[in-house]
Amino acid sequence: MRVDLARAICEKKDIICFDEFTSVVDREVAQLGSYALQKAIRRQNKKFIAVTCHYDIIDWLEPDWIFNTDTMEYKYTRGLLQRPKIRLEIYETKGFWQVFGRYHYLTHTLNNSAKQYIGFINDKPVAFIAYKNIPHPKGAIQMVHRLVVLPDYQGLGIGSKILNLTASKIDLKFPRVHIVTSLRLFGKSLMRNKSWRLIRAGRTGPNKNIATLNKAISANRNTYSFCYIGKRTRK
Repeated sequence: MRVDLARAICEKKDIICFDEFTSVVDREVAQLGSYALQKAIRRQNKKFIAVTCHYDIIDWLEPDWIFNTDTMEYKYTRGLLQRPKIRLEIYETKGFWQVFGRYHYLTHTLNNSAKQYIGFINDKPVAFIAYKNIPHPKGAIQMVHRLVVLPDYQGLGIGSKILNLTASKIDLKFPRVHIVTSLRLFGKSLMRNKSWRLIRAGRTGPNKNIATLNKAISANRNTYSFCYIGKRTRK
């Protein structure tokens, strides 16, 4: 279902009609996925018609109109519906990397010394972030080591939320918190985030001291580097 939806969004069509929408997925995933989908549809100024027998996704889709075939009633609902709030609980803990490792876009490895935080929704682990200490003459840098949101929960802003909340906590103890990413869309979203400042963007050259190629390093990839400018730093 996700592949079909992604393909439909990428195609050059103004109207998308999807039958049996969310009928084959878990209901929580259906609700959260519906919210992420409507954001993508509106961002591209497309029209999406969801044909479904499920009522639990209506508030998450925030549709402009609803036609109920049971009652043969048509309702104009643009701007009248709002998704329920998502409660994200974040804890510092370990032992969850095996749940998230295979979804990281570059590597499945994790530094054992990294400080780890897990984000939960309804007691389900949905997001992971880890920081590692980088020695520096001007003071140690806390670098984001891994950041992963499970596929079913992407598109909801969970990655930015767990990044901001954990960075604000670490910023109270360390002078600098940094993140480097080669994900273009995530980099663009951080440029709009007032808590982060872009310090470098572009392609880095290869490190002559590295004898073997490693896809996890930033050489020969376009990357975005940011530093955290949270409340303490801005004062």
